[in-house]
Amino acid sequence: LAITIAINSFATFSFLNFLTYLQYFFTQPFAVIFRRKRKKWGTVYNSLTKQPVDLAIVRLYQKENNRLVQSRVTDKQGRYNFLAPPGRYYLTVTKPQYVFPTFLLKEQKEDIKYLDLYHGEAVEVTQANAIITANIPLDPSEKEKPAKKIIFQYYLRKVQKITAFAAVPLAAASAAISPGALTFSLLGFHSLLFVLFWRLGYERPPKSWGVIYDKTNKKPIGLAVTRIYDKKYNKLLETRVTDPAGRYAFLVDNNVYYVTAEKAGYEPFKTPEVDLVSGKREAMVGFDIGLEKSGAAAVEPTSPPAETPLPTKSTPIQPVKLVPPPPPPVTPPAIPPTPSQPAVPTLEVSRESLQDLLKAKEQIKEVKQEIIEEKKDLAQLEEKLEKLEEKVAGQLAEEGKESSQPVQKDNLTNKTTPPSVASSDLQRGKEDKIEPPKEKSIFG
Repeated sequence: LAITIAINSFATFSFLNFLTYLQYFFTQPFAVIFRRKRKKWGTVYNSLTKQPVDLAIVRLYQKENNRLVQSRVTDKQGRYNFLAPPGRYYLTVTKPQYVFPTFLLKEQKEDIKYLDLYHGEAVEVTQANAIITANIPLDPSEKEKPAKKIIFQYYLRKVQKITAFAAVPLAAASAAISPGALTFSLLGFHSLLFVLFWRLGYERPPKSWGVIYDKTNKKPIGLAVTRIYDKKYNKLLETRVTDPAGRYAFLVDNNVYYVTAEKAGYEPFKTPEVDLVSGKREAMVGFDIGLEKSGAAAVEPTSPPAETPLPTKSTPIQPVKLVPPPPPPVTPPAIPPTPSQPAVPTLEVSRESLQDLLKAKEQIKEVKQEIIEEKKDLAQLEEKLEKLEEKVAGQLAEEGKESSQPVQKDNLTNKTTPPSVASSDLQRGKEDKIEPPKEKSIFG
């Protein structure tokens, strides 16, 4: 049984990352003892919340041959450093639910209180025993999940914690039933794993928190899903599930945020923005939110008076309590219009639209009248053209008859016509519609 539990524990983790975490577990006490001797360090932090990222694995590689030189695991404050000989290097950072290099701050060299940001470029060391202390921002990659899936994972994590804790008693029972070197070594190994995993997954309860409660009966709402977003990018930063007392909290730093809350059977809620840019310290975002049941009338959310905890020297974290905006002035409901007294704005709009329709109809009538007149003119022109064609045809027929008369008539005509005028001239005169010369008397 103990062997099966050990095999399952190893199968859930990468062997290389496990060794790195194990190295960190044994060297961390010495780092705490000799912390004052270290003067410089770099910080791995969240690019949106500006919070340090602990337990991130930072690796140093040679640029020429991509050979791993050193590895470090960031402490609770996200700090690390490398002591490297002269050469060209580059860094990589590994942390679940984070992306390296940053995309949101890829063009920036400074970020509020962090200087010399690192984006994956080469680092050149020219002096012996130089310390590499670049500040490395990581982009959170948490995706928004349905509320049901979040609640399921919440219960699954509780089962995993119970199972991890049960491995130690089972290994102890196995060692008691069949004592031996193997069973005792497995007991020690499981105890070590439990302490290590508890260190990696343990979260201290916040000093202050907000409460999600029912707005009708003021009772706290457990298993409500709360989320905090970055205002600039509308990016999800963290998701929390309220405990049975309805409590939750988010630890953030200099930025602008907003919080949402939802629960099955209640209307979702979104808070106004929380501006922490001007703040000099990290803050715990947690304020009371009242949820209304679905189908209830929409009322401006109000929060009960929040108690601000007294600050202590050991806890510089300051809670942020959001004061809801004042409710809008109550205005009497508008009286609906009656048939005897119609609403003036509606009539003005309908009259304008009616006038536009009448104008459009008049314009259409004018266009139709113009088209009818044009058709009449066109018909008259066609009639005139037909008459001209008939006239021309009649003239051509007359000319053909005259040309077919006997030659004697032409001779008689020639006798009475002066010799200077020929028959061809008469014909040309007819075609040109010119009258022929008149006969002159012998008496002049």
